[in-house]
Amino acid sequence: MAKTLHDIDVLTSVAEGSPGPARDWALSRLALAGVKPPALPDDLGEAEICLAAAPEGIVDLVAEALEREQPNAAYNAMRLGAYGLLPTGDRLPTALRGSLGSRSLNDLIAVFALAQLGPVSKEEIRVAADAEGREQLPWILPVLLLKSATDSDLAATAAEIARGFADDGEILRTILLHLGVPLFESWAIDPDDAVALGAELAGSDRVPVRKPKGGAGRREQAWVRTLLHRSSGPAAALLRSIYEKRGPSGLNGGLGAAWLRMASPTTPVEDVLRGGFGADPSHLSAARRQLTPAHAPQILDKLVSPGEPAAVLAAALMREIPELASWFVEAMRDNEVHMGDRAANIRWLAASLQPDAVEALIRDEFCSVSGIELARYVHTEEVLAALLEQRLSWNTDDRVHLAQALAATADPAAARPIRDLCAADSDPRIGDARRLLEQLLNQSL
Repeated sequence: MAKTLHDIDVLTSVAEGSPGPARDWALSRLALAGVKPPALPDDLGEAEICLAAAPEGIVDLVAEALEREQPNAAYNAMRLGAYGLLPTGDRLPTALRGSLGSRSLNDLIAVFALAQLGPVSKEEIRVAADAEGREQLPWILPVLLLKSATDSDLAATAAEIARGFADDGEILRTILLHLGVPLFESWAIDPDDAVALGAELAGSDRVPVRKPKGGAGRREQAWVRTLLHRSSGPAAALLRSIYEKRGPSGLNGGLGAAWLRMASPTTPVEDVLRGGFGADPSHLSAARRQLTPAHAPQILDKLVSPGEPAAVLAAALMREIPELASWFVEAMRDNEVHMGDRAANIRWLAASLQPDAVEALIRDEFCSVSGIELARYVHTEEVLAALLEQRLSWNTDDRVHLAQALAATADPAAARPIRDLCAADSDPRIGDARRLLEQLLNQSL
């Protein structure tokens, strides 16, 4: 059995210290251990790992951060929905509304987080529209405007947004994703295949309209117009407006149109795993609340071609069902499995629950690079020993991963190889790893 380098008391002691990388290190490791940390990390990456790990009380932590006016608190609140963690109580909405008024980007993000929890008022949308720096997240205001538009205003609102982003398919895709349309792939698919995929996501084996003719652009436009001729809602209105002319390459509007036409909700878990509803944080959160270990085989089946929503549901059961955690570690061995942002964060939770498998990866000469990367959040004596046996790579990224994994062990034995890595490579990420180890050991290297 793996021997842990640092027990919960040690992590808690560091987590209660002064703000900085060492404190953030301890806070995220407590969350991975299933323990509610005393606060969320200031670093967005470490905070996201806390959301992925989702220890009991994580939503309260986000609300507390808002009440304390902690930096990035609104952003963390916005990200709760991505992990199926939207709450049903009043504390988070109250905290979000209490954070408004700065006229900064925080207002825009906080209103968007509120919109995930329920309807927002016209005044709150005005607050979001007046936020300075809103161009940094250009998809948020369009989503808010479309969700809040009345039936009489929806077509005009959608048309204006479609015109404004006519040359930016990626922003349009992001808007549609946040309207619940499962456009997870960003590369172009033949329109007929895209429609078939949309129907499959909706749980249907047939498309209820005649196949159009012509070139790819003309067919995509025809599919969207025909499929959504009588469909209602903001996503359908936006897609119709986009395809008044030929849509941007890679948007795969036919997929979205087919899904919107044919998707029909049943039960939350089935909707997310087999119905394509996982892009909607409300559906994802409802599914997470209803999960039981009996759903594990269905989740594993969907992880084969990893959908982000399936990964979120896997994280919710991972502590009870080791096979779910094992899948992520084995996927790293494969090296051919693409993981989106959420799945990539969830793999850290999986790795922390599979220390023996991570050690084996490090010691496998064909997979050691993947094992070293995963070791950053796995702190056992066996993993440390395997890291200390690694030779210095010629590849800078490999050196960075080794430095980060060694520093994160917070063990004095990591000091010498960290110094050797710094001497061999001036990459600033290796210097950051050295400074983290110095803080954790409370000594200069």
